[in-house]
Amino acid sequence: PTDGAVVTDVLSRPKHALSSVQRLATAYRQLNSSVGAFGTDTLIASTNALKSGSSSGDSTYARVEDALAYLADKRDALATKIKGVLADAAAGHGTSRGRVRTLTDKADKLIRAAHRLAASS
Repeated sequence: PTDGAVVTDVLSRPKHALSSVQRLATAYRQLNSSVGAFGTDTLIASTNALKSGSSSGDSTYARVEDALAYLADKRDALATKIKGVLADAAAGHGTSRGRVRTLTDKADKLIRAAHRLAASS
């Protein structure tokens, strides 16, 4: 089984299919790695939510945890799609530029959402 990683960075002449998904692979790593931007920002948001509680209420904690669950569900669904495209590219099968761009944009959007949550929690 693969985790969706494509090693185009170390190949001197990657297949065209691999070259066309390099930006998507980078976005995938930032989205799916525990030390990527998404993972770091969700950890910050969760930590801040834990610190926000008081004896009078935990509404901030509940709001942030709900947002984190939503982002995790979106990330999981998107990561599955991206892994399929990356696996196809690794096997030499091309994917339309539009699909690659759409998936990359969606990954970037989720990463930005996690960053905004971290900043606001």
